Amino acid sequence: MIGVVVATHGDLGESLLATATTVCGAPPASRAVSVSAAEPPDVTRARLAAAIDAVEDGQGVLVLCDLFGGTPCNLALSLITEKHIEVICGVNLPMLLKLTNARAEAMDLLAIARLTETYGHKHIQLATELIRQQVPK
Repeated sequence: MIGVVVATHGDLGESLLATATTVCGAPPASRAVSVSAAEPPDVTRARLAAAIDAVEDGQGVLVLCDLFGGTPCNLALSLITEKHIEVICGVNLPMLLKLTNARAEAMDLLAIARLTETYGHKHIQLATELIRQQVPK
């Protein structure tokens, strides 16, 4: 199974995984890595690498980060030559839920990364505009 690591500033990743667990059960082979400015980057990078190793079973690991260019993203990208990973930035709950279900399908790491990215984009909506279009005038 493709592993998942959610690497974010603060406890966002842990909260997202906990919420995903509430909605659809505990996502298997998943870990959260919290990044803090109080911790040296090399220590955080080592924790991130260890989390990747913990969920890697030979099929690769999808690392979901909160912000492109932020420390979690930069640390994950620093591992792309050492680990079999894909990195997506802009993690959201719909993305995690889709990923939890999609990993049961026979897809490779890049295909699952593309599916997850597309799904995450699709579920960013200006909800008030959608509702206003449905309300008769």
